[in-house]
Amino acid sequence: ALAGARRLVYASSFSVFGYPFFEKTVIPPYLPVDMNHPVGAQDPYGLSKWLGEEIVDAAVRRGAFSAVSIRMPWIQTPQSFFAGVGPRRATADSARDLW
Repeated sequence: ALAGARRLVYASSFSVFGYPFFEKTVIPPYLPVDMNHPVGAQDPYGLSKWLGEEIVDAAVRRGAFSAVSIRMPWIQTPQSFFAGVGPRRATADSARDLW
């Protein structure tokens, strides 16, 4: 806002819903997951992303700029997908990612 930005895009995370870093299992209330799902962060990362969204919303409310928060899932390249995500899909931990 101090720099005169008129629009902000905030890179949030799918982790605000509680996936995949939960301690207590998070069961989605329905599928597919959409923006009406409740916030369920249990870990510092997901909590910080949700708090960032709240800070952005507060700035918009005071008229600092317009903004959008995008809750991106685990972003991958083709190489990292096949090296990391592919093998993970064969494990029980894949449920943490909603695979």
